[in-house]
Amino acid sequence: MLGAEAGVDLLTHGTQSDADTIRDTSVAQPLIVAAGIVTLHALGTDGRDAKIGGIAGHSVGEITAAAGAGILTYVEAIRLVAERGRAMAEAAAAADTGMSAVVGGDEDAVLAALEPHRLSPANYNGGGQLVVAGPREGLAALAAAPPPEAG
Repeated sequence: MLGAEAGVDLLTHGTQSDADTIRDTSVAQPLIVAAGIVTLHALGTDGRDAKIGGIAGHSVGEITAAAGAGILTYVEAIRLVAERGRAMAEAAAAADTGMSAVVGGDEDAVLAALEPHRLSPANYNGGGQLVVAGPREGLAALAAAPPPEAG
């Protein structure tokens, strides 16, 4: 049922597709949320869902969390993530861009190093990890000459 709502064959992609196929964000995002929904459903059996005191998610996991909290129905969640995945895939195809995680380093120095490479902070993951996005050549230049560690 969720696959039809997503417009993606989740069963095939979740059991048979190769890594390159599921790396496509229009496939990966609905697959990740569907796996979370299946897990939520399994964990919520026998009244255990009444014992949940809170739920959280990170990035696309926020959609699963919203479904688990009852903010979205499972169908609404899968429709939303399918649209999100398609939009992100379309945007990614429009330019040769990417994302990289920068682990460690002085945050101010990392942020200062982004602009010359036409990069932007995309996500503060916490624990000293910052995801940066932009042109692939900028990501390669940043990797070749990373910012200094905190002194």
